[in-house]
Amino acid sequence: MTEEFKFPALKEKLGQLDAARKSLHNVFTEAGPEMDMTKVKSLGNADAVDWIRTKSEEITTLKVEAEKLKTVARAAEQVKDYKGGAESGAGDEGANEKKEDKSLGELFVKSAAFKHKGETAHFDVGLKTLFQRSAGWTPEVTRSGLVTLKPLADR
Repeated sequence: MTEEFKFPALKEKLGQLDAARKSLHNVFTEAGPEMDMTKVKSLGNADAVDWIRTKSEEITTLKVEAEKLKTVARAAEQVKDYKGGAESGAGDEGANEKKEDKSLGELFVKSAAFKHKGETAHFDVGLKTLFQRSAGWTPEVTRSGLVTLKPLADR
């Protein structure tokens, strides 16, 4: 995502997240590989374990807030070239085609879900039928795993 650093709120949140991670890293570096919290001098008289728990919760909160802002940045990126008039999900290249005339595969290949792999995207598909008995679908066959033996009739 190239636009994320043009989004000041996201840039600030990522900076806060980086600073929090760096301060936590420094405390663990002071504690050493044996995690001896008595070696940690940068915190002064503060309880190192409580400080670590608080800093970890802060990092978790900052990560959630940064992800929300990244979602906003991705949405802004997706609509930055919008000129209006095209059906949703079709983009400029599909403005002349009707959505109903495309196969499911064609719709998927032209969607943001395919173009931006690994990112969250919505894929609009119109269904023309309901999956219910009145539409011709038979009910689910439920198998209980129970075997019932019945006597055979005399021949």
